[in-house]
This record gives sequence, C-alpha cells and structure tokens, in this order.
Amino acid sequence: MKKAFLGVILLVVLTACTSTTGESANPDTPKESAAVSEASATPLATPVATPVATAVATPEPKKTLKVGEKFTLKDWEVTVESTKFDKDVSDDFMSSSADEGSKFLVLRLAVKNNGTEDASFVEMFGGTEIKAVYNSKYEYTPSTTLIKGDLSHESISPLKTSKGFSVIEVPDEVVTAKEGIVVSFELDGESKTVLIR
Repeated sequence: MKKAFLGVILLVVLTACTSTTGESANPDTPKESAAVSEASATPLATPVATPVATAVATPEPKKTLKVGEKFTLKDWEVTVESTKFDKDVSDDFMSSSADEGSKFLVLRLAVKNNGTEDASFVEMFGGTEIKAVYNSKYEYTPSTTLIKGDLSHESISPLKTSKGFSVIEVPDEVVTAKEGIVVSFELDGESKTVLIR
C-alpha cells in the first residue's frame, strides 16, 4: 500500500512539474527559443533611399553675331549688312533728323520672309522687337521715320527678300564712348544678338 501511495504522489509531482514549466513533454514537438521570439518581436530596418545625382543641362551661352552674318529668327532670314551713326536719314523727298545731342544708329538690313503669309519684320505690335544695348545696361528702341526704305512700313510677301533700314536714336555720349554696343532682335521668345562695337 505504501508503494502504491508513493507511486501516486510521484505521479502527481511529475504532472505538476510539467504543467508549471509550460513545456511539452513530447520530444517531437519543436521548442521555440528565446532568441527567435525576440528576433520576431524586433521590427526590421526600413531601407532608406539613397539620392542619385542627376545631370542638369546647362544652357549654351548665346552666340553674338557679327555685322554681315546671316541668322534666322522664326520665319525670317536676317542680315545686318552695315551700321553707321548719322544725324539724318533721308530719301529723295523727305529727311528725318535726330534730336539735339543725339544721333541715329542706322541699321541696314536684308530680311527674307520664309513664312506663308505677307508680314512686316518690324511692327508696332507683334513684330520683331529691336533694341540697342550700350555698355550692357542702357537700352534704346527704334524710331519710326516716314522715309522710304524704313522697314517699319513694309509688308513683305512670302519668300521675298527686302532691303531697308531701321534707326535707333542714341545720345552722342554713346556714339563717342569706347564701351560696347550690341543690337538684339527678339520675336516670340527667340532672340539673336549682333555686335556693333
């Protein structure tokens, strides 16, 4: 009877031991290690995007043309054939003079209309904007004359070349100075620059 009682106590103790550890007595069941459970509880590192350098195109510097060089500006083919400073411009019937203390910068131009409609190269609105820039900061715009050959009065047919002039009144100081003068031609955001001095 003592042996039976002792066997029952031993059985109870063994059962109590296995139920308190929470581990299975079955050797075929895999055991979860503490390292694995800690690793699964730790969040994975989020990958960080590394910035990639991209090449940025630098705009080409604008080329300054010389008197006599042909250039295109939208539908126009243009050549500044010659330039001079003069107090007056005239034809057989009329004359126009610059104000006191000023002279005209006379631009002799050949312009060809490569468009499909009659158009004026120089217009009050919508035509080519011409300006003389002295010493990289002083700007002067053309004056309109009533002289025959002033391109501001002429409509040019498609594929026709017209020769004429445009005048820009500038102070005498600009005429006699040594600093540079360029003339820029701009039409619908496109521009060309011609070196005068």
